[in-house]
Amino acid sequence: MKKFILLLFAIPYLTFGAWYNFKNGLAIAKAQNKPLMVYFYQNNCEDCKHMEMFTLSNQNVSNFMDTHFVVSSINLDSSCGKALGRKFGVFGTPTSVFINPKTNNVIFKAFGDMNPNQFLKTLNYVCLNAKKGGLSC
Repeated sequence: MKKFILLLFAIPYLTFGAWYNFKNGLAIAKAQNKPLMVYFYQNNCEDCKHMEMFTLSNQNVSNFMDTHFVVSSINLDSSCGKALGRKFGVFGTPTSVFINPKTNNVIFKAFGDMNPNQFLKTLNYVCLNAKKGGLSC
């Protein structure tokens, strides 16, 4: 029974596209001239679990991210996550930081759990600004 319940909770996560660690994501984003979206989460963060289950796994959101961004996910509690969190001013989770891989500058930061429509509006806004920065979004 436990395996069945765990599988039910894993199903929404299966719709995520390719996600990378920060170093690989940055290199791929630079090569593809796309913005890098860095999703910061924590294991015990209920808002993160909600965001992952209902927003990031939403088909429209997932398709948009796969098409327009290179996505990296980082546990803020890890040593790498703590260092990157300090670098990018992440004070809580869930937080999505959007980076221009050519300059390593932050394009935009989004904090908190959002529904799919709110997050799609955020992604569209980031794309408009990324294009102004010379990225193909």
